[in-house]
This record gives sequence, structure tokens and C-alpha cells, in this order.
Amino acid sequence: MKPWERFEAPTEAKPWERYASKAETKERKAVDTPISGPLEALMSGASFGWSDEVAGAGRYVGRYLRNLTDDLMGNGPKLSDLVTGKKRKTPYEAYLEGKQGAKQNLENYSEDNPVTSTGLQVLGGLASASPSAGFQVAPTLGGRVRQGVQIGAPMGAVAGAGAAEGDAADVALGAGTGAVLGAGVGAALPAVSQGIATGVRHAANSFGARPADNVASEKMIGMLARDGRTPQSLMADIDARAAAGAKPEALMDMSGEATRRGVRTAMSRPGEGSSRGVQQLTERQAGQSERVGEDLARLSGVRDFHGTMEGLGRMRSQQAAPLYEEAFSNPAPVWNERIQQFIDSPEAQQGLRRGLMIQRREALANNQAFNPRSYGVTSFNEAGDPIITGTPNLRTLDAIKRGMDDMLEQYRDRTSGRLVLDEAGRALQAVRRSYVDEVDRAAPEVYRQARQAWSGPSQSRDALEAGRTLFMRDPEQTTRRLQAMSPGDRDFFRAGAAKAIRDKIESTPDGGDVVRRIFGTPKMRAQIETVFPSRQEFEAFRGAMEREAAMLRNARFVSPNTNSQTFLRQMDAADADPNPIMEGISNMMQGQSPARAMLGTLTGRAASRLGGYTPEVSDRVIQNLMSADPAVQRQVLTGLMTYQPNNPALSAIGARARQGLLTSGAGLYGARE
Repeated sequence: MKPWERFEAPTEAKPWERYASKAETKERKAVDTPISGPLEALMSGASFGWSDEVAGAGRYVGRYLRNLTDDLMGNGPKLSDLVTGKKRKTPYEAYLEGKQGAKQNLENYSEDNPVTSTGLQVLGGLASASPSAGFQVAPTLGGRVRQGVQIGAPMGAVAGAGAAEGDAADVALGAGTGAVLGAGVGAALPAVSQGIATGVRHAANSFGARPADNVASEKMIGMLARDGRTPQSLMADIDARAAAGAKPEALMDMSGEATRRGVRTAMSRPGEGSSRGVQQLTERQAGQSERVGEDLARLSGVRDFHGTMEGLGRMRSQQAAPLYEEAFSNPAPVWNERIQQFIDSPEAQQGLRRGLMIQRREALANNQAFNPRSYGVTSFNEAGDPIITGTPNLRTLDAIKRGMDDMLEQYRDRTSGRLVLDEAGRALQAVRRSYVDEVDRAAPEVYRQARQAWSGPSQSRDALEAGRTLFMRDPEQTTRRLQAMSPGDRDFFRAGAAKAIRDKIESTPDGGDVVRRIFGTPKMRAQIETVFPSRQEFEAFRGAMEREAAMLRNARFVSPNTNSQTFLRQMDAADADPNPIMEGISNMMQGQSPARAMLGTLTGRAASRLGGYTPEVSDRVIQNLMSADPAVQRQVLTGLMTYQPNNPALSAIGARARQGLLTSGAGLYGARE
């Protein structure tokens, strides 16, 4: 070599080869057979990563038995082996050899066939981790996630320990890591599987690949589940509402917000079902006035106002007649100096004359004899005033009261039915009230009882008019006045109050909110409570009004008429021409930009399609959840209780596969720590 050649760079056949990467070669210590790799992958999955330990254990047992046989046959170790260096393999050495060979075979096969190897390991896990017969996958996603964590953590720990190499500390670390990973995968698997299943189902639904009845049934079952309702509980609700008073309530009214949101989505889909639903809601609200009036009549006992008035008068008069006869049959005089002052007054004299006239006419009408002497009247003076001889009896004093009542009636307005008193009229009313109080104190108790049962047409009309002005008075004032009335007059007050409420109901515009008009404030509710015979009837009326209010609220929630005008125009355009291009043009004509109009149209339609709410499905949902017929409602609920989404045999296989995936997938992933 020349001296300078030692400093020259070595020549290269190809200069670029210096930059070429040199592939690393990996020594394969185990010799694969055609089936050893797939078999190791399958066994690894089935044993959750413990297949190499199992293979080593098999070698251990085999070597132990072979050595034992050699010893029994006299072929065991000899002294000459110490000289020749021959050494017999121990069971533990066989265990290590078998474990390493199985592990190497799996690594070689996984390197050459990564996808197939993983699939075989999952298949092995599914085969070995199939749950017990009593295991049930939770019905909700949250429940399945909890199950995944509960199952995945221990399975991952087992698999992690099996995949670990080294001493006990390494195995413990592998088990812990596997438990964490297994729990995580166990929690994720249910959500991922549900997402995939939902996506596939929605894709099938959106293109009409599944029957509309099936899709609608599954949607309704899901709605009820999210509301925490079952078909059985709704069946009981139908019966309870019918017992409280039938109303045109639909299943959407008896369920929760999730169900009503589903109905609203179906109603937003232009088509025959949406049009029919809008018409049904409109007709239902139009009948609210009649329903509320019927609730009032049924619970207050006042149906026909004028008929009730006449009936109350006859009934009270008949009930009081025996009490009056008993009071009048008492021969004892009713008199004191204060009563004499009243008798001597011109008002009492005029009242006696008018009272006797009324009694005479009633006797004539009833074909009864009339004798003025029964009233203590022995003669009449030149002016026609009756002359009382001796001490007046109770019949005489009652005639004076009735005459004063008739005198006050002259002040009653024939249009409004109310007393319109001037100063003289108010003075006469005060005299009459003081006179009646004094007679009540002096007369037998039975006379007061008779007056409470029937105080006469004048007092009844006063009570009636007090009820007619129900909404003009403070509730506390009305309560005090009602408490001061006799039982008979209270009935007339309630009749008048019921008429005032009915007038308010009938003056509500068509389609208006009747409940809010008569029951919308605490003051109104306090006023109306006086109409009902007891607290129980009022609470029943309150419940009926709450149901009516909920029906209107739900109708406004689901109806497309409560949406924006843009949305309504889109519905109308789609209903007239289902072509989305024409619908987009319609939107542009309403002032939207071309891009926004077409994007909004296509996005809305795509969302509706992907949600599975085809026109056919929407129509089924509207029909089933908006029907007010109890027979149809029971039929729908019975169908949901017996609904089978798929072939039972295929469903069982699918459920079995999901259970196996849940119990094995987490553990297999834990083995890859």
C-alpha cells in the first residue's frame, strides 16, 4: 500500500447505498407448523393470555411422567453420567421450554398475520367467556357501562397477569395494569356497540329498509323508557283518569317530555299525519269550554240555572213547610214591648196588609180556606188596615215579615236582579232586619229552623245575586257573607256563583284558554271554591282544570303551528312539492340567501331522515300517541308490551354474542398492557 492510500476513503460500488436502510433481521427461535400459529392465537384468547403457561404446564407434566417411567424401568440417572456429563432434563426445564416455544410461535404468527391473529384471539375469548345462563345484559346504556367495568376490571387483571413476564412483582404489575385497561375497555364497549347499532338501524330506517310499524314501535318504547313509564303503568293511568272524569287525553298527555318531544318531531314532518294531528288538536281545544262547563255542573250540582232555581225554591219550601206548621201550631203568644213597637209602626202595618194579601192569594191558588182570624185579625179599619185584637201570634208576625219582604222587592232591578235601594229603601231594609232578629229571639226555636230552611223568595234572590257578583268581591268578604247565610240561602248563592262562572266560560273566544280565564290566579281559585258544596268537590274540580291546562300546554308544545313562520313555510312548500330544490327556491323567495335556503332545507331533511322519522313512521307515531280513544290506547300499549323487534332465535343469538363480547373484550385488551 502506498503511504497516501491509507488516507483515502474506501470506494463504494454504489455511493447511494450508504443512505439505504438496512433491514433488521429477527431470529425466529421456534419453528412454526401450518397450524401452530393460528392455534396459539386461538388458545391465547381462550385463556386470556395464559396459553404459554398452559403449554409449559403440559410439558412439565409430560417430562415428569417420562422421568418417572424411566426410574421405574431402571433407565434413570447413572453414576457414569457424572463422568460423561450426560444430564437428564427436569420437569421445570421442560416447562420453561414449552412456555417459550408457545410464546415464540404466537409472536411469529402475530407479526406475519396481525389482523387474523387478533381476530382469532377475540374468537377464542368469545368462546370461553360466554356468561352464565343467569346473566342479563342491563337494559340501559348506563347499566351496561357499569357491567362492563365490573366485568372488565377482573378479566383484565387475569389477562394482564397472564401476559406478564418475570417475577411476582412483574405479574402483579401486569395484573394491575390489565385491571385498569380492562375496566376502561369494559366501559367503552357498550357505548361503541350501541353507537354502531344505532347508526346501522338509523341508516336502515332512513331508507325505509324496515317496516314503518316496527320503527314506530321501537321509537315509542324508547320514548316511554326515557320518561320512566311502562305500558302497564299507562294502562292504570287510563283507568284512573276515566274514573276522575273522561277527557280527550292522549298517551302523549299521560307520558313525559321525551314522549312529547318524539311526537313534536313526528308532527314536524310534512304529510297527512301532521295535518291530521293539527286538526285533532284544534278540535280538542275548541271543545274545552264545553268540557269545563260539564266539570262545573257535575261537581257543583248546578246544571240548568233556571231549572235549578225553580227546583231549589220548591224543595226548600217543601222542606220548611212542616217546620212552619209546627211553629204556627204553638198557641203561646209571641210578644214583648220591642215587638209591639214594630207592630205599631206604619211599616209593620203596611207589611201586615201585604202579607195577608199574599197569604190569601196563596190559599186561593192552593184551594185552601183563608181565615184572617188565624192571624189575630178581627176586623179592618176604613183604610183597609187590619186590626189585631189581643196578643199577636207567630202567624201574624210571620205575615208582617213576608209583607216587608214584598215591599223591598219593589226596589229590585228587573234587568240585573239586584236590589237598587235609595235612602228610604235602605231604612226599610234595616227595619226589616231588626224586626226579624227580635222575632227570632222571642219565637220558639223551630221557627228559626224553618226560616233557615226557607226564608222566602226575597232572601233567596238576594243570595242568588250575591253569587252572581262572585268575581266582583274579595274572596274573604264572600266567605264571611256565605257563613252568615242560612243553609237554604247558601244553595242559592252557589247557584248564582255557578252562573257567573258559566257566563265567564261562555264568553271566552273560540279556541281560547278557558282555564286561565276562570282559574288562572290564586284569587280566582279562592273565589270559585265557594261554589262547591265541600272541599272534596273543589279539589276534584282543581284536578280537572289542571288536566285541561296540561292538555293545552302539550298541544302547543307538539304543534308545528307554534314554530316560526319560516318553518311553517317550509312545511307548506314540502307538502305541496316534496322536491327539496323547489322547497329551497321557496325559501329564497321568502328572503333567505341561496346558500342558507338550500343548506337549511337539505340539513333539515337529512336530520329527519337519519332520525328514522320517515313520513310513514311519523304517521304511525302520531296515530298511536295522539289518539284520545281509550280502546285504541289500550290496543297500542298491548302491542308495545308484546312487540318483538326481530326473529326470537336471531335475537337470542345476538344477545348471546353481546354478552360474550362484554365479558371477553375487556379482558383481552387488558392482556395487551
